[in-house]
Amino acid sequence: MKYRLAILMSAAAAGLLLTAVPAYRQLARFSRGGDAARRSGAEELSRKTADRSATGIQRKDVSAEARAWQERLLEKHPGLAVEFRTVADEDNGYLQWLAFIDECRATGRWPAASESVRNALLLPEDIAAMIEEEGGWNPTRFGEWMKEDRALIERIIELGLLPERSAGGIEVERVAGQMTLPSNLAAILLSLARHDLEAGNSAGALRTLESMLGSARHADGIESPTYLHMVEAAGLRAKLLEFASSERIAAADPETLGQLRGLIAGARGEPADFAKFPRGEWHVYSATMMLPMLLKNEGSPDLPPSLRQHPELVAETFAATSEASTRGFLTATLREMLSSKTAPEIQVPEGVSEETRRDLNQLCHGLTQGLPYSWAAQQVQIAMGEAALAVALGEESPVEPLSGKPYVIDEADGTLKLPDDPLFADLVRPSIRIPRARGK
Repeated sequence: MKYRLAILMSAAAAGLLLTAVPAYRQLARFSRGGDAARRSGAEELSRKTADRSATGIQRKDVSAEARAWQERLLEKHPGLAVEFRTVADEDNGYLQWLAFIDECRATGRWPAASESVRNALLLPEDIAAMIEEEGGWNPTRFGEWMKEDRALIERIIELGLLPERSAGGIEVERVAGQMTLPSNLAAILLSLARHDLEAGNSAGALRTLESMLGSARHADGIESPTYLHMVEAAGLRAKLLEFASSERIAAADPETLGQLRGLIAGARGEPADFAKFPRGEWHVYSATMMLPMLLKNEGSPDLPPSLRQHPELVAETFAATSEASTRGFLTATLREMLSSKTAPEIQVPEGVSEETRRDLNQLCHGLTQGLPYSWAAQQVQIAMGEAALAVALGEESPVEPLSGKPYVIDEADGTLKLPDDPLFADLVRPSIRIPRARGK
């Protein structure tokens, strides 16, 4: 199964990609509190978190045997060791997001991956229709509502603006939790940015957008990001990119577009950044899910019988592939990632059945070809967004960095398109709208 840019660019990317994860990851199920009385959430931001291990997620305890097994694998594959940074609690955006999510669970204001923001946060119907683009935009009404719940929104913005992020000292079970709240709240923040632009408050709009980008960094910028962290971050960047090329920034003047261009440029990553993913995925999910499941030999439709029959082979193959992937991405180029040349060969011993070989390849697919391709494809899209803003500011069509060819400007439909190159043959979205600056 191929992961493609269209999936990551989906408005519901943070939830829908669960259907495409490797087999063992589909076991992830999270409880969401809904019995507690709901409240507005307008309390002051409390940046200190006394108990890092507190969590509302109902998960199996990680057995000592699984931990010991992971340590043995780590001795054989030292490239999977995670070095955690030391970050003060009050500066740790990842930790503070987890604390906020725990609070939302406790109060019932926790959006499920498939739940709309209007249901999760009890938004007025007209406001929900505006932010979900189902109804007409009414800046006066939106401004009135913001005054009612501004403290909550300001708290969310401040979380994204915290300077650091780290999973150090946080229990691995808690890191394994699904972090979808920032992405679900993106629609509100984008509507706020639009409102501020139209009110002449460009600084406020850019601050809100910077916060969105900061929350993306909190998700995939920790030392041990998992598949879910990567998807959450990609979803936030996708929504920011779509906003920056939409009619919703029509009120932006050239100076603001220039600053927005810089913000988009800052959203790009390098393959070495992505190298944290296979290491983090192994570190978190082998400890919390895969190894305990293999030890108990649990019957599950998500882990085929062919794999349950070979627990040592499964554990070793996944660890070896994770280490090889980490090593490969540290020196890879985006062009190599797009052409899947970074994918390590999955080593399967002789004598293994064809069925087992197939299932092992499916298990490791997300590490080697699926998510790496989609991540690289989003970097292409981000570069396109930056180029579209450059054209909007009156510059000549920039050169696409991977192909070395200039982007193609379609004057008829006002879009910027990728140059003709075999590298981009599989990209689902080869063009992006060129925004217009106010007064140009």
